[in-house]
Amino acid sequence: MKASDPRMYIAPGWFYDVTQKYGLYLLGALGGRSYEAFAEDIVKSASLSKGDAVLDAGCGTGYLFPALAKTIGKMGRIEGVDFSRAHVKAAERRIAKMGLVNARARVGRVEDIADEYPADGFNAVFCSAVLPVLKDAGLAMRGMVRVLKPGGRLVIWTISRESLATTRFKCYWDWSIRKFDLKFYTQTELREMYLEAGLNDPVFGATGLSLICVGSRIA
Repeated sequence: MKASDPRMYIAPGWFYDVTQKYGLYLLGALGGRSYEAFAEDIVKSASLSKGDAVLDAGCGTGYLFPALAKTIGKMGRIEGVDFSRAHVKAAERRIAKMGLVNARARVGRVEDIADEYPADGFNAVFCSAVLPVLKDAGLAMRGMVRVLKPGGRLVIWTISRESLATTRFKCYWDWSIRKFDLKFYTQTELREMYLEAGLNDPVFGATGLSLICVGSRIA
């Protein structure tokens, strides 16, 4: 089964959280940092302000929500979309547990964002650990840019293809790519994707195997 198939993600949200949190840490994807600390790094990279509206594209169980809520405050707005119903339910439980009245999660595909949300509606869009599983990353990028306000920032967290060639777990990653039809990109490819989608030249930050890419929509 391919990673782009929603049936891959029917396990309870807590199972996904555990495997992501400890799996990525042990594989060196987080550079020795905790999952929570890395989530805060992702959010900080967008230079958000109080009251901003943000979209978490491929939100999973909402692991970015705590850092987002702390950053944008009660006057801000968090929208999350994910194609896994199990993950969205877990995200809704997280929202309820945190008592957030300005956050919402819904079922949907990242590739369909342009049809589901109004243009120019968000100060930032986050796409974390999602790009490798998308069927059409270019379409998704264009949609994410369309819903950004002019000057709004697209933040992508992914694993760079260059880093996979040097990791001691290379055999695992090679197997995963073949098994689940994953697509990892080089920094050059990511830069071209940002520019083609209507963003400025992105800034890259690397930690472990991970790459955080930040670019702003050209007005």
